[in-house]
Amino acid sequence: MDQEDSNFLQLIRKIRPDLPAASAGPFKLWAPLHDPDRPSLPYIPGFTVQIEPHEAPLPFGSEQQYGPWPRRVPSADELETTTQSALVVSYPPLEANSISSNTTVSTTNLYQEQTAQLTITSYIRVGCAHGAQIVRCTVTPPGQPSFQAVAKIFDALYYRFTHGVARRPRDVTAQADKDYTREVAAYKRLMSVGETGRGVPKFYGSWTLKLPITSQGVRHQRPVRLILIEHLEGLDLEGSRIQNDYLAYGGPDAFHLPEDYRLEALARLLEIHVRLMHHGVDHGDLASRNVMLVTDTSAKLGTGDNIIITIPRVVLVDFNVSTVYSCTLMGKHPFENLARPVNPLGLFWKWSLGVDFEGWAPREWVDSDRPQQEWLMRRFGSEEQRVKYEPVTKELEFSEY
Repeated sequence: MDQEDSNFLQLIRKIRPDLPAASAGPFKLWAPLHDPDRPSLPYIPGFTVQIEPHEAPLPFGSEQQYGPWPRRVPSADELETTTQSALVVSYPPLEANSISSNTTVSTTNLYQEQTAQLTITSYIRVGCAHGAQIVRCTVTPPGQPSFQAVAKIFDALYYRFTHGVARRPRDVTAQADKDYTREVAAYKRLMSVGETGRGVPKFYGSWTLKLPITSQGVRHQRPVRLILIEHLEGLDLEGSRIQNDYLAYGGPDAFHLPEDYRLEALARLLEIHVRLMHHGVDHGDLASRNVMLVTDTSAKLGTGDNIIITIPRVVLVDFNVSTVYSCTLMGKHPFENLARPVNPLGLFWKWSLGVDFEGWAPREWVDSDRPQQEWLMRRFGSEEQRVKYEPVTKELEFSEY
């Protein structure tokens, strides 16, 4: 038993002192079975495969929000006693006809009229510690010019098989399907209202590929779903942070960038969020790692020191936990019925942006709400800004701390 497991058991026994003592025998933590049928990760630079257009099923999740669960559910015993490769072969991805169709997220995609060749050129995030594999690639449709894209590959065989610290198995086949269907629904909805290529990446469609696998002596061709989106040259907010304090008291931050620059990027993110909500899409994970800064030479900012810097295009990525309300039992979010988006001033008045974007937002926002509220009022409270949004109907009171 390694130190991590030992520490975890000590924590469990503090919570559950009724469990057997260590002297009564070891408390077994579940671990995935040895899986000789599971191939090494194939998604490496140079990997080339044919991909085909795929009509994604509708997104799903809790029955209270989406209705009946559309997938077969493996039992807890099956999850504990099967290998990941056997599970993936036994529980393939859903097809669109597995769930009733919904035209509210349907749209034609220029890039999806035929098969194409995909060649991986470099990694963005790969491995078995996360979920989807994210890579840069070249896509070549027959008889058309190649283009650069990012592929997000929802391959359940390389999802993490354990529930984090709980060390229990999870149904990776359902998780991969859920991630895929939610991403596709969000991008299709946002493409239909002209938001892709603006506050979110351009969307080049949903696709499928096939990979061989031999499971328990039987050879199969297993389907794998993926989406193609715009290749963005830039950094996410998290990646823009560096160690600015040589004493390293506060950890990495982005305070080497002018504050006006950081606040303008944050304001643009809030604007994207309210626009998406107005279109019935809730991103669900507004975090630094999901916000890309892409160079945009058309927008410039003077810093006050006779230095001009460009304001980046701010792009929100990763929609695998998003909600498209037209695909839920709710049908519509109340914000969709409004003539204009809600004002970020009211929506984020009590939101702890200093905590959620620590190291990007000013330091004083972490300890006090008032500086953030004063900035929101300056940025979104002017008459010029107010005409872009619905009126703020609730009374906004400044925090006393």
